[in-house]
Amino acid sequence: MNERNELRVKQLEKSLDEFLMHGKPVPPALHGGIIRYITDGTGTGHFLTGVITNDLGMALAHGDFSSLEGLHATYSFFYNVAPHDCWGDKEKMEAWIEKGGESDAVTG
Repeated sequence: MNERNELRVKQLEKSLDEFLMHGKPVPPALHGGIIRYITDGTGTGHFLTGVITNDLGMALAHGDFSSLEGLHATYSFFYNVAPHDCWGDKEKMEAWIEKGGESDAVTG
C-alpha cells in the first residue's frame, strides 16, 4: 500500500470512528469491510451488500444484533461520507468491485 492509500485508509478509519447517527455508531466490526470495499473494491458480506445495494430485506435477514442496531448509522455513513458511485444499487456495487474501488483513483 502506498502512502496515499494509507492516508485514505486513516481518513476513513477516523470518519467511521467519529460518525454517529442519533447517538449510534457504525458497528466497529464493520469498519474493516467498509474500508476494504471503498478503497480496494473488495466484496462484502451479505449485511453490507444489503446496505450498499439498498436491499433492506437482505440487510435485515443477514445482520447480527450489533449490525442491525447500527443499520441507520451504517446506511447514513454511505449516504454522507462514501463516494456516491460506490453504493446505491447492485450495478454500482458490481462496477465498484470490478474497477478495484478507489485504488485506481488514489494511486493515479
